Amino acid sequence: MAAVTGRFDSPGAVVRAGPRALDTDRSYVTPGLSNFAGAHLVPRRPRGLVAAIAERVTRGVRDAARVA
Repeated sequence: MAAVTGRFDSPGAVVRAGPRALDTDRSYVTPGLSNFAGAHLVPRRPRGLVAAIAERVTRGVRDAARVA
């Protein structure tokens, strides 16, 4: 989702999410609201829509890599 929004979570926030999930007996964690929404809503969407979103995200990552 960061490729669409242009924002990434800090590494520290992502690392802190793991132990918090373990403390609450969660088997996995998706830090950040947009990541959480994507992880839980995408599997329930039509394949064509998911493919279009994936293309847009992938294009954003590719373009960002070209700039760097």
